[in-house]
Amino acid sequence: MIYRRILFILVVLLSSSAYSQVINNIVIKGTERIEDSTVKSYLDITPGVNFTSEQLDSSIKKLYASKLFHRVNITIVGNTLNIKVIENPKINLVVFEGNSKVKTNDLEAEISLKPRSIYTRHKVQEDVNRIIDLYNKNGRFSAKVTPQIIALPQNRVDLVFKIEEGPVAKIEKIVFIGNKAFSTNALQSELSSKESRWYMFLSSSDQFNPSRIEYDRELLTRFYQSRGYADFKIISVVTNVSLKKEDFYITYTLDEGKKYSFGEVRLSSRLKSDSLDLKELEEVIITKTSSTYDIRKVEKSIDNMIKKINDQGFAFVDIYPEISLDESKSLVNIKYNIGESRRVYIGKINIKGNVRTSDKVIRREFRLSEGDPYNSTKIQRSDKNINNLNFFEPTSINTARTDESDRVDLDVKVQEKSTASLTFAGGYSTNDGPVGKVGFNETNLFGNGQNLDLAFARSDNRLDLDLGFTEPYLFGKPISGGFDLFSHETSSNSSQNRNFQQRTNGGALRSGYSITENLRHNVHYRFSVTDISNISSSAASWVKDQEGRNTNSIVGQGFTYDRRNNAHSPTEGYLLGVTQDFSGVGGNTYFIRHTGKARYYYPVINDDVILIFAGEAGNIKGLRDQDIKIGNKFFLGGSGSVRGFDFNGVGPRTKDTGEPVGGTTFYSGTVELKFPLGFGKELGIFGATFVDAGSLFGADVPIDQEDNIWDSKKIRSSCGVGVGLITPMGPIRVNYTAPISKTSFDETKMFDIEFKTTF
Repeated sequence: MIYRRILFILVVLLSSSAYSQVINNIVIKGTERIEDSTVKSYLDITPGVNFTSEQLDSSIKKLYASKLFHRVNITIVGNTLNIKVIENPKINLVVFEGNSKVKTNDLEAEISLKPRSIYTRHKVQEDVNRIIDLYNKNGRFSAKVTPQIIALPQNRVDLVFKIEEGPVAKIEKIVFIGNKAFSTNALQSELSSKESRWYMFLSSSDQFNPSRIEYDRELLTRFYQSRGYADFKIISVVTNVSLKKEDFYITYTLDEGKKYSFGEVRLSSRLKSDSLDLKELEEVIITKTSSTYDIRKVEKSIDNMIKKINDQGFAFVDIYPEISLDESKSLVNIKYNIGESRRVYIGKINIKGNVRTSDKVIRREFRLSEGDPYNSTKIQRSDKNINNLNFFEPTSINTARTDESDRVDLDVKVQEKSTASLTFAGGYSTNDGPVGKVGFNETNLFGNGQNLDLAFARSDNRLDLDLGFTEPYLFGKPISGGFDLFSHETSSNSSQNRNFQQRTNGGALRSGYSITENLRHNVHYRFSVTDISNISSSAASWVKDQEGRNTNSIVGQGFTYDRRNNAHSPTEGYLLGVTQDFSGVGGNTYFIRHTGKARYYYPVINDDVILIFAGEAGNIKGLRDQDIKIGNKFFLGGSGSVRGFDFNGVGPRTKDTGEPVGGTTFYSGTVELKFPLGFGKELGIFGATFVDAGSLFGADVPIDQEDNIWDSKKIRSSCGVGVGLITPMGPIRVNYTAPISKTSFDETKMFDIEFKTTF
């Protein structure tokens, strides 16, 4: 045994002495593109200096780690170190074959190997895995990727990824085990993943995606915890795939627990402030004792309290809900713990992401400035104002800490969206025949927040042209200013019972300003000239008396009170508006006109099911014993007023020709329920059911012509259903409406369709 140890020591000593000699010369062979100096830079061996076996070993490892060489061989002859290398080839081209469902640009962005980079087997395998992962994210779990190398002169290669994409893996079935309180259908509707159905071709929610599973777990937990099940648990989620990897089966095993109510609700504060009144905070807590436990109410209560505290200048306040379950009484006791904080002020307001939109357009929507005390209500109002611009994807204002303990910055990162839109509307009118309308609207002209409207409508008997422009901040002040130009022409047509031609040309100037955050005052001046000509010989005498030119010179004002949560797509709140017009400041028509409108939005189920109430009314009265001209009367019927009736299909009408003559008083109202149709939010399909009602009366014709006029105060009503689809090109909506009550002389229309696209 002792001899073996002596022999081992001798071998080690001999080996060490073999590598302790001095290398005077380094010879490199096999390099083609790579300089000898590059090879030497990876060596731990210096000519003229003794080296060890460890240095030789580390030099070899560094050469391989450089990824420049496929093979490295080092030998020592005398005092010369010979290094022979085989370089890894250089990639000439990277090509993808067989991909049609995933774009080549997306594949190129995913892989690390690029033209002119160095080829290694390890990197190729890594890129194969990346491509497969990309296909998995797109729901194609049977995708196969085969790399192929095509050798070229000068140690170059073309790298070809041959791809078999395979079909999209669908979710065949979603099963729940342990659910008793809620049906399988109810639980499935809460998940972002959906079972495959024939109508899902517009969506990807029926494609299996592992990343959705965790999100669905959260959705399911939140669903139960918002309905009283405080101790709900998901025991397991099992996914099984078919042999062909085309169908997935997902099984959720649940422990629903039992239903709880809110028990004791307490409040504890460590906030040092004499102005903080705990009773005021208790008033905004909505987790009331004995009501069903709902995690959303806990979160809403915290938000309400934080807002109250923020308004006193405390920017960073932490409220921790301490929740304890009393299983014997099925109660959830909550203690809201308010942490410490201090008053802070606004440092900088940072705006990022706006490329086209000017900074000033965003900054002028802020309700506080740099240096102001922190105020949550004003920040929320500023956030609402920015979103109401409708120039950006939904955004929010974030509070960021600074190096100064009493200063915070406000960060706004926006993502611009299309603000120009084209509107196409079509239908059929019993009076006008086929009707078509094209509208153009740009709400952020040249990135300055200005609004431009163009509209063109055409039918057999009508031609409407409208142009409008609005500057929301005139001369840099919070005062809007704008103008309108219009030309409306209605031709006579005996077959459609039109016994005269009317042409109206004119324009308007308008301005407005805010009295409070929600109350706005507008003033306007409108000038128009109306020509009535080509009156049929069969027309009533009072119609013939209106032949010629009438000039309207109108001044008016209006008030709007807006408490909607969003001006463009409201789901909650209300809007009230009144307008008064006086005609007689010049011109030859004299009247006073009053109109009013109201809209109310109520979220029945979150923001998915919305109940909408809308109403409008108006009255016009002639002055100086002057009858109201037909061009100034109200008309009612069609989309936007009482659906189920034709355009101008409701109201006074001549008995002999059936021509609408307009009225002096009108009212209309709508109740509409808007709801998803169960195809998934991502499809953008919604349904609506509605009831419309209204009336138009008061023909205001000469006494000797009253016997030739149908005029009724009877309420007209209708009910209908609508289906809408939010497409990448814009929303489409189709309505089917049936009249419930009408008069014998009203004109009806059952279908209407509207399409709007943005760009």
